[in-house]
Amino acid sequence: MAYDTRTPHLDPHWVDEFVLELRLRDVPGTSIGAALAEAELHCADSGQGARDAFGDPAEYARSLSLPASPLSMGALTKPLLAGVVGVLGTLLTADAFAAWRGGEALRITWGMLALLTLNVAVVAVLLFTLNRALEFVLRHPVRFGLVMAVHVAASVGVLLLFPSVAATAPAAGALLVGVLLLALSIPLQAAAAQLNDPVVGPGEAAGIGSDPDPSPRWMRLANLALFPALTLALIGLDFVLSALQ
Repeated sequence: MAYDTRTPHLDPHWVDEFVLELRLRDVPGTSIGAALAEAELHCADSGQGARDAFGDPAEYARSLSLPASPLSMGALTKPLLAGVVGVLGTLLTADAFAAWRGGEALRITWGMLALLTLNVAVVAVLLFTLNRALEFVLRHPVRFGLVMAVHVAASVGVLLLFPSVAATAPAAGALLVGVLLLALSIPLQAAAAQLNDPVVGPGEAAGIGSDPDPSPRWMRLANLALFPALTLALIGLDFVLSALQ
């Protein structure tokens, strides 16, 4: 996370962990800024470092028992919509492209419909347990990797278990719709990722370490390109499998 220099007496790594813990607890930016201002004042007066004065940043953040801000419906519906549109665009584009390349109609199997339902359900569960999910990803990256591997295996299994055709559609038309959905997923992802609750200190216009978007630039770009990149990967995999046949 990037902060400006309103907390010169606090270790930046300590601040990052402290802010992260409070963000995971849905503490509003004004409350986080006020807590940082108090910690900054104490360290400036005492000459102590933040870790010496307050100990572990996550434990200290929890000890403050700061109230969480109510979660707005917009905070849930925006990422949910972005996820649904992105997943649908990815599946439709990849399958429609393969059908179009083979000169065939797009065959929509029950496995594809089940896979779409599964992914939409996963997105919904993640959104309604967003903070716990984010904490799990950040603190247990290896376990998260294993969970993702299981999810991928389950997705492949769903496709293989239900191969019968539920409906057909013109490949070119389906491909166009899929590409449009992928294009739409980019601004939806950007809107979903927008943080409108910066860390603001008392009496500060910009705030202590104002972080309207605390994630690194590469991570923001990767988030925007997530579904298009996944689609290209699936199309590339189809080319590889076709070449091996």
